[in-house]
Amino acid sequence: MHRGLAFAVVSIVALQASAQRRSSTLALPESNSRITVSCMASAKTGNFRNLQISVDGQLKVVRSRYDLTFIPRGTEERREVLWPVRGLERDKSGCFMSSRLSISGHERLFLFLFGMPMASDPGSVLVIGVNEVGEPYKVIESEMLSLVSFTSSVDGQIQLLAKPSFSQVMRGDGRATPYATTYDPFWVYLISPSGEASLSTSKSEAYNRSHYVWAGMKTREDIAVVFRKGSRPLAVPFSQLDKYLGK
Repeated sequence: MHRGLAFAVVSIVALQASAQRRSSTLALPESNSRITVSCMASAKTGNFRNLQISVDGQLKVVRSRYDLTFIPRGTEERREVLWPVRGLERDKSGCFMSSRLSISGHERLFLFLFGMPMASDPGSVLVIGVNEVGEPYKVIESEMLSLVSFTSSVDGQIQLLAKPSFSQVMRGDGRATPYATTYDPFWVYLISPSGEASLSTSKSEAYNRSHYVWAGMKTREDIAVVFRKGSRPLAVPFSQLDKYLGK
């Protein structure tokens, strides 16, 4: 065997041995066609950037701009990657979580892939839609996003609820009231029939006013959110925080 060819064969074998390949077979909601979804991660880092989707002998590859990681099976271990997301189910492969929702009368398969959070920052998120013939398309790709829920609204729209950052505790321990955190608003994305996601300021404001507080779309450290027993959260200037916490 030629020396160069032998080196190439050894390199390929070594590469395969140092990688973890996982796959899962899914049925598309409308056509019931079968697709195989695969990912291959480095055994050293546990990260990957490509998701392969095979349908009818054709291979489609979706490439992420950011590192993605496997989703642990155990609930406690999974919290190291993401908190529970309403509307999503972990796939047995651990490559992604999935959901099936109707949009404009057509049920769609959605795949959710996640990167590892770093300190106070959420990890990356890649949401992939798959149409009735197995063609994948990107719905959302973000370097940092913490998902909360993925559901259909009362008006028939698909909504993705997320936060751009984790709240940091300013006073107290973050569990026993009273305590205060940074202002980190919820974002509401709307998924269009074409598959694109758009961030809705009006929907985001309405959700925050109803369930949180409202001080704009951006994370702020000059605004503190105060949590007190038996009361709704309250947004106050950080400079006045001690007055509201009785210190």
